[in-house]
Amino acid sequence: MTRSENRCDSEPFRQRTRARHALSIPIAWLALGLTGCRTGAPAPFPTATTLPREPRHPDGVAIDRPTDLPGVDDTSAEYITSLRTPLGDDVALSVVARFFAAVAHEDNDALAALLTRDATVAALSSASAPSLGSAALSWANRFRKLDYTRVATADVYGPATIEIGRRHEHPGIDPTRGVASGVDDELRLRVPILTATKGPERLFGEEVLFVLRRDGDTYRIARLAERFNLP
Repeated sequence: MTRSENRCDSEPFRQRTRARHALSIPIAWLALGLTGCRTGAPAPFPTATTLPREPRHPDGVAIDRPTDLPGVDDTSAEYITSLRTPLGDDVALSVVARFFAAVAHEDNDALAALLTRDATVAALSSASAPSLGSAALSWANRFRKLDYTRVATADVYGPATIEIGRRHEHPGIDPTRGVASGVDDELRLRVPILTATKGPERLFGEEVLFVLRRDGDTYRIARLAERFNLP
């Protein structure tokens, strides 16, 4: 046996040979993979000719939903103060004039048109607290018992003698004499009576006190007060 044959047949030689063969297999596969990557078709890239022909739309924009406002209930008006142009004194004087005209003609309908729905009359008395009643019913009762047509041509009151003010301006004009009358800013009038008696009957007290409440462009009578006893 030659020296070269002894070397090839030796165990260390055979182990080195197997190791070289095992290393050559992964390298061959890697070479094939790189070759395939170089020879493969490139990934397509969209161009102007390949884009869809449908009309394009702008991207959507997120819009916040509107905030829901709280509802308004019936009690909200009690806490809302609106700024309005004050009415002139001539409006209040016109209401007083129409009141005495309705009384002189004993016209219940005309009188009711001047009153608020909750209009009351206070019967003033120095001996007791004022009693309140419906203004419409009170005057309807006076028309049944007394003849107010007697003053149709008389000067019942003098417009120049009427005092006009509000509660904080003229505390003395108090048609309720201690009875709550609602809003402090209601217009108050003191009307001295010139013709309280006509014939044998007394028709009015010495003065009639008014509380007027604004209703749009006019006033309505919310309360009347008078020192008068119906016979």
